[in-house]
Amino acid sequence: MEMRTEAMTGASVWRADELEGSDEWIYRFSDADLDELERGVELVGGRDVHGLVPDAFPLPGLEGRIKEFVDELDTGRGFVVLRGLPIGPRFDRAAAAVVFWAICSRVGRLVPTTRDGALLNHVYDRGPGQDPNARAYTTNIGGHIHTDGVEIVGLMCLRPSTDGGGVSIIASSMTMFNTLLEEHPEWLPILFKRMACDWKMEQPPGSPGWHPQSLYCYVDGWLSATLKTGFQRSAQRFDGVDPLTDDELACFEYLESIPERPGVTLHMDLEAGDIQLVNNYVTLHSRTAYQDDPARPDERRHMLRYWISRSGLSPRVVSPDYQFMRDDYFGFSQPVPVL
Repeated sequence: MEMRTEAMTGASVWRADELEGSDEWIYRFSDADLDELERGVELVGGRDVHGLVPDAFPLPGLEGRIKEFVDELDTGRGFVVLRGLPIGPRFDRAAAAVVFWAICSRVGRLVPTTRDGALLNHVYDRGPGQDPNARAYTTNIGGHIHTDGVEIVGLMCLRPSTDGGGVSIIASSMTMFNTLLEEHPEWLPILFKRMACDWKMEQPPGSPGWHPQSLYCYVDGWLSATLKTGFQRSAQRFDGVDPLTDDELACFEYLESIPERPGVTLHMDLEAGDIQLVNNYVTLHSRTAYQDDPARPDERRHMLRYWISRSGLSPRVVSPDYQFMRDDYFGFSQPVPVL
């Protein structure tokens, strides 16, 4: 695999302390936008949106801005927040979900977020007793900052946590690359090595429970990251997986420590109605831990999530392993990569 040995430049290389005092990544819906969104919800009329094309929900006023958001995701900073959709009488949760679909379906092709083929994913704490090998979105833990396997993740906040937790955290994986290049260039080969990555119990039939994945890939001048060191660690539970070396484990710990440095990560208090779009190839994400009140289940933290592929739409070129995840994360229609 080709390996980049030069520092990255451009808008996707950022630190939180460089963005302080600015909210230029936030787009606030105008009154005209909200009127247009309300008309679209009425046109859809309660139908299953996943059987519709985006034009069934016309957005003549917002279409140009959505293209700008997409450009920001593809070749800019790598994240954007859309704010100002009121969750309540005007846009109840069902209407908000339709708006979320209307926007995300214009960003790219929606791909399944779970092994059962579901496109829309509900992110909330399922309570105690979760399998430790399951994906963390069913829990209230904070977890390591990471990327998802697909290109774009869209997150809509229906209700934030009532305890002040569950804060969204993002960081630039391009900044992390530059930091390692400067401080530990001897670990560069580890970044581009294909290693076993846990499927977290959602593997395709016939899979050993893991798939090959490198932390970074570099193809045709495009550096992309899929930083899931926790998944690579947990893949050690499978027979036939090569043990991680001391250097690899040290590199993982080092990478995980970079976002903990002052000024590196950006914390966002997502408000009800916010839509966050993140390019996984250049941006990591996580959240702080939170605690719902079991006596008030209607007030639990609740997010909606879409995974979005920009394959064939974005200029970005990625490795075959990354392309598989981009097109068909759960192996519904194509052979799963092997080491």
